[in-house]
Amino acid sequence: MNNQSSSHSLTQLIPALCRGDHALLSEWLTLSPKKMFIRTVPCVVVGCAPYGFSMGLWRGAEMGMYVAIKLPLLIFCTLLVNGLINGLLAAVLDSGITMRQSLQFLLAGFATMSIVLGALSPISQALALHAPAANADHARDFHAFILLFHTAVVAYAGILSHHTLRRFLLHFSKKKSAANSTFFA
Repeated sequence: MNNQSSSHSLTQLIPALCRGDHALLSEWLTLSPKKMFIRTVPCVVVGCAPYGFSMGLWRGAEMGMYVAIKLPLLIFCTLLVNGLINGLLAAVLDSGITMRQSLQFLLAGFATMSIVLGALSPISQALALHAPAANADHARDFHAFILLFHTAVVAYAGILSHHTLRRFLLHFSKKKSAANSTFFA
């Protein structure tokens, strides 16, 4: 990847995040947090908003819009809390990872998760558009299937992002045992 961060477009950033590119994260760690957020926040919004819309679409377009707004906000709130907890654990376990780095690692992981969710949102939207009406006889069974589908998709995206996060922790930590303890805590 090009070392000049201003030359990265979203189309270059997405594949690098999905690969778990260490050069990308190393570059981010040298950037100011503001520049790093400018790089990753669009990934979270672009990925989570369409998936959120598809989650709420079964109940109507208005609900889809509410969830499209709510899901990225929920991700950012979760990021803040997890970043603080992981940063404190990293300090206690003497991993050499700072609070800022912890937040950046998690933001990269959430950006990866969001990209995966965004990529799977057309499938989710197709399910919602082909769903029976909410008051139909077999709507309850279909609703159960949709809930199971969303659970599986979010779990899949979460596993991929956690894999990326763990690789970052192992790469940048002073001790592998501290990185593993921070990750699994």
